[in-house]
Amino acid sequence: WSYGASPTFYLRGGWEFAQSGADYSYHLFREDPVVSGGVLSGVPRTITLAPSPRNTTTALFLAPRLAVTSALTLEPGLRFDRHTASQDADTSPRLNAALTLSARTTLRAAWGVYAQAQGLHELPVQFGDSTFQRSEQAQHRVLSLDHRFASGLNLRVEAYQRLTAHPRPHWLNRYDTYNVFPEAQTDRLLLAPSSAEAQGVELLAQRRGQGKFDWTMSYALSQAREKVGLVTLPGLRDQRHAFYADLTYSPNAKWRFSAAWQYHTGWPITLVNYSLATLSTGSRVTVRSFGATLGAQLAAYHRLDLRASRTIALRHGELKVFVDIFNAYDRSNAIAYDYDTSVSGGVLTVKRKPREMLP
Repeated sequence: WSYGASPTFYLRGGWEFAQSGADYSYHLFREDPVVSGGVLSGVPRTITLAPSPRNTTTALFLAPRLAVTSALTLEPGLRFDRHTASQDADTSPRLNAALTLSARTTLRAAWGVYAQAQGLHELPVQFGDSTFQRSEQAQHRVLSLDHRFASGLNLRVEAYQRLTAHPRPHWLNRYDTYNVFPEAQTDRLLLAPSSAEAQGVELLAQRRGQGKFDWTMSYALSQAREKVGLVTLPGLRDQRHAFYADLTYSPNAKWRFSAAWQYHTGWPITLVNYSLATLSTGSRVTVRSFGATLGAQLAAYHRLDLRASRTIALRHGELKVFVDIFNAYDRSNAIAYDYDTSVSGGVLTVKRKPREMLP
């Protein structure tokens, strides 16, 4: 519900109630090759789970908005969430503020706690887990400054920080990070972080609706980390630098021609090492080990996309037709590394090559 009590006071509130259920039926069997004491053997791994969790969700929120002065607006808020499946009962306060510095400049600030309960569909039965974890608690802090020039140019600078308490344990595939069936691989590693943090600064320049050309440019300097024991690891998609630019040309109301270019520094990755192990029979086999978890970095990612679109007026509406060219200059972007091993004359040779994304 919303209620406008006066031009300077506005009230929002709401509630939610839901009951849901899920039924799992999962079975996994495989043998993991292990060399121990000079013997190569297969260690069986079996998972059989069929949980049927049920959940009742109750949520309430209230957010009054008050114009303290003609320049300052405040919106405090409070939210309550309860989930029976994970036995969560979370109270989350928030505060938003906007200060008009001039007719074209606005300073905004936001702080809030956001609880994220584990959904029924997020139970990782494929890794043998049938227990719901407590909700993650993310504390958000945002500060931004917007300025609009008379020429139509908009500028914005924004700083943010997200501090996460109680992050859920999650599995990482060190060799094949994006495998379709990650639970069936032998490179699994369980990470149980005690906390996580993401922070950054973003710059945006944009000019829209001022003639035949529209454009946007943005740059982000960011960092995502999680604390696992005594070690701090980067987030799986951590990218320190990111740049984006697009340009659209509209010669008339029928045609639009667009180009968009993006760049970001490489994502973290775990390197793989190979060596020869001698069995008790005298034969030698290739064994695999891993370097520092997410301790290396892929090459930078960048690509250019192009689009041409045509709007055709119809009697009862309009038809839009477009053609896209993805990765126009055919950049070879890697998502992982593949390894080819060979043994000749008792010498192991390892060749590493990037596994490419879409051409």
